[in-house]
Amino acid sequence: MMEKKHCKRPDENSWHKLIICALFIGYFGFIIWLTVLSRFVKTRRIELRPFWALQEIICGNPKGWEEVVWYFQNILLFIPFGFLLRGIVDNWKKVVLFGVIVSCGIEIIQYISATGLAEIDVVTANAIGTGMGCLLWKAGKKMNMRLKKRET
Repeated sequence: MMEKKHCKRPDENSWHKLIICALFIGYFGFIIWLTVLSRFVKTRRIELRPFWALQEIICGNPKGWEEVVWYFQNILLFIPFGFLLRGIVDNWKKVVLFGVIVSCGIEIIQYISATGLAEIDVVTANAIGTGMGCLLWKAGKKMNMRLKKRET
């Protein structure tokens, strides 16, 4: 007689990871839409000087401040990216590296498709945002562990 094997029910942790994966895929799609698919600029520009907006401010160009705001917006855009990806990937260095690779890919696509200014500062900002997301994940995990300790 053949013995029936019962499928193990997924534990709570695997459900959490599945939800985080779904959220990450959705957020990744949002980033691609926001940075590539929703743009119709049609001018090909590239800026490879690091921190060029700060250099413009020092030289008296007020347009530099607008670029600094964009810099911080890019940091904010990639915080959830790093936070969610850190919930899937255990190594924070791999998460930040993936953030840099994605950011470079976006900048290359923007340059080729002439849908925005491709710049090294955006890659830097996105890497910082991804790293900040990783730190927030770690802080949240520590807080969760402390709360669980208090409950027992």
